Order: sequence, then structure tokens, then C-alpha cells
Amino acid sequence: IVIKPKVEPMTKLEPVVAIGNLKVNLTVENDGYIEVNFKIHKSQKRLLEKILQDTIYL
Repeated sequence: IVIKPKVEPMTKLEPVVAIGNLKVNLTVENDGYIEVNFKIHKSQKRLLEKILQDTIYL
């Protein structure tokens, strides 16, 4: 018997906001690591902080 965890439905999604130019490069290495490079204008510092916060503290 397999017990599946109860899944709660998502009730609210944040809207997608256009931010201008953003460049993201993902590289998968042979050792299993993924390298992520962002190219964001310095005026978008808060965006970078949010990306890092959402990625690290999921």
C-alpha cells in the first residue's frame, strides 16, 4: 500500500511582471552541478535579490 501525501491546491499566484532585459545562462556540468549566471542591470538589484531569495529559501 502506497500512502500519498495530501496536496493543497494553490490559492493565489503572483502576477508576472515584465522587467526588461534579463539574461540567464544555465550550464549543467558533468559532475551533476548546475551553474547559473544572471546578467541584470544594476537598477534591477531588487529583482536579483528576489530571485536569490526565492531560489535559496524555498
